[in-house]
Amino acid sequence: MGSSPHRRSFWLSLTVLKVRVDHLGGTLALPGYDIAVEACRGILHRVGTDPGPEAAHTQLSAAVDQVLGTMSSPAIAAALTNLWNDTLHLQCEAAQTRIHNAVSGVGTAVSAYVAGDLEMAEDARRAAVEAPSIELDDVKIF
Repeated sequence: MGSSPHRRSFWLSLTVLKVRVDHLGGTLALPGYDIAVEACRGILHRVGTDPGPEAAHTQLSAAVDQVLGTMSSPAIAAALTNLWNDTLHLQCEAAQTRIHNAVSGVGTAVSAYVAGDLEMAEDARRAAVEAPSIELDDVKIF
């Protein structure tokens, strides 16, 4: 029994976000939907603004450029160039995109969670102040 692409994408996003959160020394707990909203938003901000993935991409690119600059074999230089263009660069970009999408998706989920809490609170408030409808069946008439 397979899962839908959206479900796999959601779990992949959560996994990517969890890896980034773990890397930054944070925690992310979702079971039971008891979400510490401000803590979640803080983690999302840290993960979303972490320069690590972009810096790693830049460093890897510079290392490839340095090796290519000293390469005496055209065949090996071509193979390294192809490796960079066809795999390494694409994977670096894809990782950054997955992190961005995970942060965005979880941020949207946290906002929906907050909106749902606000809506439930408003419904409860409205029900508490609403005048009750009472049927009197033991009315005395003079």
